[in-house]
Amino acid sequence: MNNGFHNLRLPIGKYLEERIQNYLQDNELLSISTDEMKKTFDNYLPEIWKQDAIKKSNPVLMLRYLPDFIVIDKKDRFVTFLLDTKSMFTPIYLNTFPDQINKNLKDNITLENIGVIEREAYKSYISHHKSGSKVAILIACTYNPKFLFCDFVENLKILYTEKETRNYNSSGSTTPRVNIDLRKMKTLKEFVKDY
Repeated sequence: MNNGFHNLRLPIGKYLEERIQNYLQDNELLSISTDEMKKTFDNYLPEIWKQDAIKKSNPVLMLRYLPDFIVIDKKDRFVTFLLDTKSMFTPIYLNTFPDQINKNLKDNITLENIGVIEREAYKSYISHHKSGSKVAILIACTYNPKFLFCDFVENLKILYTEKETRNYNSSGSTTPRVNIDLRKMKTLKEFVKDY
C-alpha cells in the first residue's frame, strides 16, 4: 500500500472535521462525533471486526462505517441527520477510467468530476437512509475547482462500483470503491442554502 496519499488524507480529513464542527456549532447545530463509538468497535474483538467476511452482516457494516457525526438542530430536536466527511486526492488509478465510464454510460465526464468513496461506507449510508435516517456526505475534493461538495446520499449518482473484495491497485486502504459523479452533487454553499 502506498501510504503517501493515505498519510496526507487523514490529517486533512481531521482538519475538515474540526472546521465543519465549528461551522455547525456557529449555526445552532449540535454535532456529536462518532469517533469514540468507532474506537470501541475497533477494540472489541479486532481479529473479527476487521475481517472482510464480517462486512456481509448489515448491522456490523452500518456500525463499522458509521458516519463521522450525528447532527442535531438545537432549535428543533427532530431535525437530525448523519454527516460523513471525505477528503479526495485522486479518483482513479488508471488514466483510461474516464474513457471507460464515458463509453459504458454514454456520457462525457472528465477526471475532475469523478469522486470516490469506500464501497462499504456507501453501503452503510444507503442502509441508514433506508432505515429512515438522513445521511449527508461532505467532500473536500482537491482535484476539482469547486473543492467542497455536500449532498444527501440518495442524491449521489453512481458511476462505477468495484466488485472485488480488495483493491490492491489503490493508493490507500485497499478498500473497494464506488465512483460518484461530482457534477450531480451540490456545492457546500448550495447545500447550506437549500438545507
